[in-house]
Amino acid sequence: MVEIAEVPQVHPQYDESEALLRITNRYKRIGELFPHTLQRICSASSFREVLAKLRQSGWKDWHILLAIANVRVSSILNSHLRDEGAQTMAENGERPDDPPTPVAFFNEEQLKKALQMSQLSTITSMGFPVEQMTPNFNGMDAFLRRFKYWELDVPHLDPFEQKQAVQNQH
Repeated sequence: MVEIAEVPQVHPQYDESEALLRITNRYKRIGELFPHTLQRICSASSFREVLAKLRQSGWKDWHILLAIANVRVSSILNSHLRDEGAQTMAENGERPDDPPTPVAFFNEEQLKKALQMSQLSTITSMGFPVEQMTPNFNGMDAFLRRFKYWELDVPHLDPFEQKQAVQNQH
């Protein structure tokens, strides 16, 4: 019988300082790009319930921010602003006069899907090609776990506190 070697816990190319820098940049960049969305959804009790549930299940705040950003950009892609709005927003951030994404879009199911979809770009941004026509999302998650994707965080202000969300606008 052939034995299968156990996969090591941490990937040989794992660099914790690089991973922490990536997380720090996510906190800064997403807060800068989507301040209006953060302010709106943080005041909604439905979002606060989802936020508490995701945190309880192990999501870091940067996971939630990344999912929020992807839901926001996806909603613009699916709107009448498809051609220019989503790309502009993803690169330069939202403007006060951009049409808002309904708070209902930021539900647990949509945020989970959005984070799952973002894992594809996370892996490619780390320099690993993903050549599958239909991505293996469970496999991508398992791969990212070898880079401590669900473990790492950096000290940060709570991006979902009302005062903090308002300050991000300035």
